[in-house]
Amino acid sequence: MVSNKEFSNEWWDNFLKSTENLTKPIALNNAFSSKTSSNILDKTLDVFKSYDESAVFRVWVNGEKRDDLKDTLMENPPLEDDTLESWTNRFFGKQKFGIIFNHSECWNKDFNVEIYEKLKPLLEKVGYPMMGMDITIFIGNYGWTPLGIHMDYVGESVIHLHLGSAKKEMYLWDKEVYINELGGKLGERRAEFYSHKAQKFDIEEGGIFFMPWGMPHIGKTDELSAAVTVWFNRPTKQKLLRTVTDNINSEYVAEKSFVNQHQSYVVDSKPVETIDYQKDPLLDLYPELTKDVKSKDFLSKISFLDLLKMEIKDYQYSLKSSLNFSKSLKSKVAKEHVGMSKNSSISLDLPYKIEYYHSQISGKLHLFVKGQKLMINYSDDIIEMVRRLNTGKENTISDLLQDLFEEWPEELTFRLLEILYEKKGLLISNKNVEEIVSITNM
Repeated sequence: MVSNKEFSNEWWDNFLKSTENLTKPIALNNAFSSKTSSNILDKTLDVFKSYDESAVFRVWVNGEKRDDLKDTLMENPPLEDDTLESWTNRFFGKQKFGIIFNHSECWNKDFNVEIYEKLKPLLEKVGYPMMGMDITIFIGNYGWTPLGIHMDYVGESVIHLHLGSAKKEMYLWDKEVYINELGGKLGERRAEFYSHKAQKFDIEEGGIFFMPWGMPHIGKTDELSAAVTVWFNRPTKQKLLRTVTDNINSEYVAEKSFVNQHQSYVVDSKPVETIDYQKDPLLDLYPELTKDVKSKDFLSKISFLDLLKMEIKDYQYSLKSSLNFSKSLKSKVAKEHVGMSKNSSISLDLPYKIEYYHSQISGKLHLFVKGQKLMINYSDDIIEMVRRLNTGKENTISDLLQDLFEEWPEELTFRLLEILYEKKGLLISNKNVEEIVSITNM
């Protein structure tokens, strides 16, 4: 595809021209080098060393869905010297298998940064999707994708980075042709009966494939291949509002969504509180529905529309702080406690930055660290400290806090830094520091 530098401004200009500004499906082979492909694949394997049981992860063997293998793979991640072939061969041998790992952006910072840095020039050209980006990893030699012919959700376009080594075929149909002319159904796994009316794309290692939303499609890979697919989520108003109101529910009312509550009951038999039958169908339910609202001093002073307005803004800031990935980073390994002294070295975990604004609705300073929100009392000194951190410069804590927080107890200032560290927003080093202050129990 390209004579320009991979993933540069000029490279993405060629891509946009080929896709007619993200409206036309296209496969562009030789888009990036085998070295780049190998580097992305290495970081993809690292994702499989990082996830836990909450991951959205599915496995098929010989066409049969195998939920039991999710734990098996989690407990036996790739070894340091493993290749894709050696790791998958230990579990599947010569069987036909497929792995689909949704929301894989949750699990490994280096993987996320690798993908984000490549996409950043494109985002700066076309804008940022308002429900962020999510990543799905495809691995296998499964033949036709085990999902069958399917359509993605409204507004979701995809960029597919093919890492090889085998090629992949993509089959796309015009929606009207597939459903009305061919009588096809979504979920159809006998794709060969419909392929004569499909638009076919061959994607080789180092190829990039783009598909706009709204097209029935299916992939096919007969030999082992891997791909990283990035979904650009352009939501309907209804979907975005539902996401924001779900956030309100989880932040102020319940720790879990209804679906997660149901899953906890089914899997772990955890009790779920329900609302009793009422003799009066018009009984005032407001006290019952709001009794568990978390205590926030500003909630009693604002309207629901004000709360909604604030949460929409929080959602946007949260996305920006997570490099515009739709889910924040998790880890199955807790961040180790670190002792700190004024001589400890401290810096931001770039390229992430701490986003913030002073909310006139809550009256609080809202900080966002890798997609996670903190609400604290407003302070000009906190804003200045964050501004200094966001320069990316490494400082001692003493230099970072110079002329700041002069009226604060030292342990309170250190606790604020520790919270930002626990949210994985900071890097702290104690090299050559003799006296360490541990404040966990203060």
